[in-house]
Amino acid sequence: MIASVVAILDPDAALRPELAEKLAARPELEVGHWSPASTRIPITIDVQNRHQMEDSTTWLRTQPGILMVDVVFVHFEDEVN
Repeated sequence: MIASVVAILDPDAALRPELAEKLAARPELEVGHWSPASTRIPITIDVQNRHQMEDSTTWLRTQPGILMVDVVFVHFEDEVN
């Protein structure tokens, strides 16, 4: 299961350096090009099933510095448990 999302960031840029490190540490996330001045981060999530997708998106939405996560695209494949 693959999803493309855009994380909408808090205007407070002081939260962004720590957030970038947290995103990079998650193996299921591929962070697209963004600059510290940007208020949006494109992210691809690649997981095995919908439960992992829910866990990943919930984690994203609850990180300090992220206001909202917009889903752009989701590709459902046969689930692997």
